[in-house]
Amino acid sequence: MIKNLLFIRILLAIALGLSLVGCPEGGAADPATRIHIADKYTVEGGVEITQPQHLLNNQYILFNKAEQNVSGLAFNMQEGKLSWEISLFPDSNGNYYVTQSSYYTFVWPSFSRKGELVVIDPRNGYTVFQISNSELQKGALAVSSGIAATESHIYALTGRSGIAVFDLDPDSHFPSFSHKISIPDIKDYGPNPQLYYAETIAKDPNSNDVFIGTYSVYEYGNVPDLYRIDTDTGEIKWKANVEYSDNGEDAIAGRFAGHVSSITLTRDVLVVQAGQSVQAFDPDTGERYWYYELRCHGEVPGDITQSQLFVPETGRVYFGRGSDYCYYSVSANKINPDPWSLDTQAYPYGATPQRGLPTYLNGIIYFFNGFLWAVDPYTGRPLGVSKNILWYGVNISIFNDGRYIYVPTPDAIYAFEPVRK
Repeated sequence: MIKNLLFIRILLAIALGLSLVGCPEGGAADPATRIHIADKYTVEGGVEITQPQHLLNNQYILFNKAEQNVSGLAFNMQEGKLSWEISLFPDSNGNYYVTQSSYYTFVWPSFSRKGELVVIDPRNGYTVFQISNSELQKGALAVSSGIAATESHIYALTGRSGIAVFDLDPDSHFPSFSHKISIPDIKDYGPNPQLYYAETIAKDPNSNDVFIGTYSVYEYGNVPDLYRIDTDTGEIKWKANVEYSDNGEDAIAGRFAGHVSSITLTRDVLVVQAGQSVQAFDPDTGERYWYYELRCHGEVPGDITQSQLFVPETGRVYFGRGSDYCYYSVSANKINPDPWSLDTQAYPYGATPQRGLPTYLNGIIYFFNGFLWAVDPYTGRPLGVSKNILWYGVNISIFNDGRYIYVPTPDAIYAFEPVRK
C-alpha cells in the first residue's frame, strides 16, 4: 500500500512537471527563468539518496553508492569526475557523520557501533590515521548524529548521554582520545535505550564549549533539551527546555518539541529546530528569544528536517527540507523570526521537497524538490525553476563550486547553470 501511494505521488509530481504552461487556478505566477542543465555525470552503481551527501574542502561531494552503500565516493566538482573511493564502516549501513579542520576530514560512524574515528585526506581519500574501538574508553558508542571539529579538538556524540573529546596534535593534526563527558540528566542505561539521548551538536568558535540538543521518545519529556557545556571541565553552563506551553491550543509543534534535530550558531543567535518548530536562543544565557511553527497549507508538517543552512550575507537560516510542499526561512536575530515560506504547489512544479541541504550562490538560494528552484533569499519569491523533474528522492543535498549547482541523483550528478553569474 505504501509503495502504491509513493508511486502515485511520483506520477503526480511528474504530471505537474510536464505542465509547463499556465498556473493552477488561484496559483502564483510561473517563474519566468528556466534553469538549464550544463552537464551530466553518470555514476556507475548510482548515488544512494537515502543517506546524506557531504561537501569536502568546497570541492568534493562525498556520497555512497546506491548498489553498495558502504563505500564513499568523492566527486570532484571542479574537474567533473570521480576522484577517489573509500570503504567506511561496512556494518553501520553506510551512514556516517563528517566534520573538517583545515587539514583533514574526520568521519564518525552512526548507530549502535563502537566509536571509531577515521581521519582522511580529502584530496585523495587516503586514510591517514584511525582510532579503533579498542583505543576508546568503554561506552564510546556512536549512536547519535553529531560530530564537530576545530583546529585543536574534535567533539563527537557518544553513547546516549555523552561527548567524546579528542585532542588534535598541533604538528601532525592527528587526534588522540582525551576524555568523555556525561550529561547527568541522561542515563546510559534503562529498559529503553532510546529513552533520552544527545542527538545533535554545534561548536562555539570562541571557547571549548559545545551546544547539545537532545531527543525524548515522550511527547512531554522532563529533560531539558538544549545545553551549553564546557568540555574542559564538563560543567553545564546552562540548560533550556525547548517545550513551550504559552503557544495556545492551536499549536501542534509543542507535543514534539522534545526532539532537537539541528543546531546552528549564527553571529549571536542559536537557531534550533525542535520538532515542527524553529526557536532562537541567547547562546550565552540560554534565554529563548522566539519560536516559530513551520506550517504548510495552514498545517504543521509531520516530519522533521535535520539540515539547515545559515548564510552570513543574508543573516538568515534556510531549511533544506520544507515538509510537504513548502520551504522555509527565518532571520537569525533576537527580535522576531521574520519568516517566509514558499509553497511550491502554487506553481506548476509542485513536487515534494527533499531533506538535504540547499545551497547559496551569487545572492540566490537554491532548493531541490525534483525540480531545482532559484529563490530570492529575503522573500522566498521564486526566480527560476528547472524544466523537468529529475528524481523523487528522500535525502538529496545540493552544492556549488562557484560556477554550477550540483544535484546528486540515483543515476547521475547534474550540473546546472546558475540564474545569476
